[in-house]
Amino acid sequence: MLTQTLRAMERDGLVQRNVFDERLTRVEYALSPLARSVLPIVVELKKWAEYSLERVEASMNTFDHKPGS
Repeated sequence: MLTQTLRAMERDGLVQRNVFDERLTRVEYALSPLARSVLPIVVELKKWAEYSLERVEASMNTFDHKPGS
């Protein structure tokens, strides 16, 4: 599953795959410039998620305990 995900991300241009022809084949993945360009947005989204977690959990709890849910 990990290999499929990494290949899909490579296809989308989000990671770069480098294969090293050594005694034992070694593969390294790195974020592509395209993926690095979205990192500031991901960082801000992470901050929002951390800030909002308690409110999201409270909302879920309220919804889950409503009659008819």
